[in-house]
Amino acid sequence: MIEDDFGTRLERGPGPGLWTLTAPKWSLSRPVVAGGRVYVSVDGWITALDRETGEQVWRSPYRCSTSRSQPLTVASSCVVVQGPEGVAVAVLETESGSELRRIDVRNHIGHVSDGRTVVVAHAPDGRMFTGYDVRGGDPLWSWPDPIAWGAIASVRGMEVMDGRLVLYGGEDNEYRNTPRSFVVRGYDLRTGSLLWRRPFPNAKILSPPRASEAQQRLVFVWCPDTLCLTWLSAADGEEVGRLTYPSMSEYARPRLFDDERTLWITKSGGRSVYRFRAFEPEEPRVTYRLVEELSVYDLSLAVAGGWLYATTNDGMLAAARADRNRWPRRVRHRVRVRGTLRWRMAEGHERLVAGGDYVYARAWDRRGWASVVALRHGQELWRRRHCSPVEPLPCDDRVLLMESDKCAVPDDPYKEWLTGRRGCARPHDQDRLLMVDAETGATTGSP
Repeated sequence: MIEDDFGTRLERGPGPGLWTLTAPKWSLSRPVVAGGRVYVSVDGWITALDRETGEQVWRSPYRCSTSRSQPLTVASSCVVVQGPEGVAVAVLETESGSELRRIDVRNHIGHVSDGRTVVVAHAPDGRMFTGYDVRGGDPLWSWPDPIAWGAIASVRGMEVMDGRLVLYGGEDNEYRNTPRSFVVRGYDLRTGSLLWRRPFPNAKILSPPRASEAQQRLVFVWCPDTLCLTWLSAADGEEVGRLTYPSMSEYARPRLFDDERTLWITKSGGRSVYRFRAFEPEEPRVTYRLVEELSVYDLSLAVAGGWLYATTNDGMLAAARADRNRWPRRVRHRVRVRGTLRWRMAEGHERLVAGGDYVYARAWDRRGWASVVALRHGQELWRRRHCSPVEPLPCDDRVLLMESDKCAVPDDPYKEWLTGRRGCARPHDQDRLLMVDAETGATTGSP
């Protein structure tokens, strides 16, 4: 057991690569796993931990003002965070934690990085985008919001995809007689020059869960008016593929899973899952016909170890071999996933997380305990009580879990009537990071 001056305590064992970091309540931020490190903010101090041992590799030279709920921006050679008080953005080196540069802008909105360039959105007198080299020097480029028109149109998001800065947004013409529009643009990160532009009618960008740390290479655009899903190459903006749903509510949206080579698409309440080769549109799609109807409200989809997993409409989890077109079966040990009413997760939190050969389902059992369930090849391996809104972070043959004061279990009167308990039974008196064995669920500390 190792303790430090910040009140954190590290426990190791019983097996190799297993450890638990305990910290005071309200001190840990959402962790990020990149390479052989785990990056986390400990009471505002950015800390890099060795993924194998949990030991501290470095700690930032000052306390940062980064939010606990937002993950750190970790690129290949730098960690980009909200800097100390009075500094908008700080860039730290991943190897040593030393400061590479500070970026001081007015009204900081957000930032992204690919490891060489940092792009900062800020609003001194109107929204601006500025690119900086991570090693220092004057700004590489700067320009105003390219999509803004009047006071009611602006960029809704920015991401780094396949070495490009991708901005998307459009005009909300609620009080105009022209139809609403949506524009996706790709820019060169080093020069800020426009490389491609694609307009769409009233569209949304979908960000599917992925099974890789690599940059996303596809831009997924969903048009609810035409019920058409289009995916573009982030490098050049060319259309790679599209799928149109003839019968689907305009308020619903498709669900996707991207494992870099293969793209899996389905829709809420349907019985089919489509498989596409991501960059081979000429190859015909493969259709998986499901025995049971998929979940209508909280559908999750994941593929791992050659198996396809999807949540069904009755709150169960269906699993099938993904390397052939065959009728699926349920997992032998039935896994009841969080329901749509009493245990619905907050928007943006996936109920299925894939990594390597394993899938981790955030579920609840008949007694009402919130749990994380590990599965491999359609079989349940273990389950552990886990109520954190932070998704499990796969690390090859292990998985990193976070426990904190934030709890995903609602204070539900119906649950009190059903189980005799109201809210969560786990004490939330400290924050913890637990590196757990993916095969057995073994870790240090109490379960």
